[in-house]
Amino acid sequence: MHRLIPRFASPFASPVACAGLLLGLTLAATPTGQAGEAANPLTASFLNDGAIRDAVVAEGRRLVEDGQTLPLATLREQMDRRACPLPLPAPASGLSEPGGPAADAEAATLIIACVHYCRNCERFESNNASGFVISADGLAVTNYHVLDAAPQHGRAKDDDEDQRAGFVALTRSGEAWPIVEVVAANPAADVALVRLGLPEGRTLSALPLAAAGRLGEDVHCISHPAGRFFSYSRGVVTRRHMTRRHGEETPRLSVTADYARGSSGAAMVNVEGAVVGIVTTTDSVYYSERGGQQRDLQMVFRDCVPVESLQALFAPPTTEDENTLSADASPDNDAV
Repeated sequence: MHRLIPRFASPFASPVACAGLLLGLTLAATPTGQAGEAANPLTASFLNDGAIRDAVVAEGRRLVEDGQTLPLATLREQMDRRACPLPLPAPASGLSEPGGPAADAEAATLIIACVHYCRNCERFESNNASGFVISADGLAVTNYHVLDAAPQHGRAKDDDEDQRAGFVALTRSGEAWPIVEVVAANPAADVALVRLGLPEGRTLSALPLAAAGRLGEDVHCISHPAGRFFSYSRGVVTRRHMTRRHGEETPRLSVTADYARGSSGAAMVNVEGAVVGIVTTTDSVYYSERGGQQRDLQMVFRDCVPVESLQALFAPPTTEDENTLSADASPDNDAV
């Protein structure tokens, strides 16, 4: 399976050389969450991926150096939390607002970035994935493997490079917030619940949770595949099944909506704009293998964490079988 998070400092296509799209970055001189409106590439009508990548690093560096992000050693400890003490957010009610589920998803989608100082290259870099907000007060969701991909500089809380690294979240509206807590996480399900460091009274756009994803229903996704930030795709739910991960049977929801590395943690929403799943892996099926090389790609299975696995973080562990899901003995797919 392919995990959908890019490597650190992955090269991408050069930014478009168009004067109308050249945006100065003045983010470092602004307060937390208040990037300069006129210069912020995240608020542009036409997105400049290179400028956004620079903005992620600039804002992330500021939050890390201000000591606002969660130390990586503490983050790793909190990733062992398996249950959330908070109440489950209210379920979806009614259809999405004008603009449809894509607009709902875009407003609540996050760039989840681990910003860290690279000693060898002597600069800050970021590893970017996806996430989304589920409560207006800053409760957000991403994959467990997104957090687990943080650079392993050292385990000590006073490790110098760990102190120069942290996770941040950026919104489509141009705000940047530190991740200050891992509320709960499950490595087998590949889901993590995190808290954003919002000031008192500040709220964010949030997505409601559906009861479940249904076979054949339409789904929509906003994610950041291969550094193409806030890309939209759509498809249908094709399968509900079980797979094995970390030695445990865990449920998955297969869809046809496209995504790729960098999409990990994105929301898959239904026509009501409610979350039915969380992007996690792809599994490419080839017809043959010759000389150690796979040939003749036939299809790609795209698996999501079902919303039920997210809901389970809000409740005590259960031993009941997921008897609505079929067994799947295939090996782990590639996380995105």
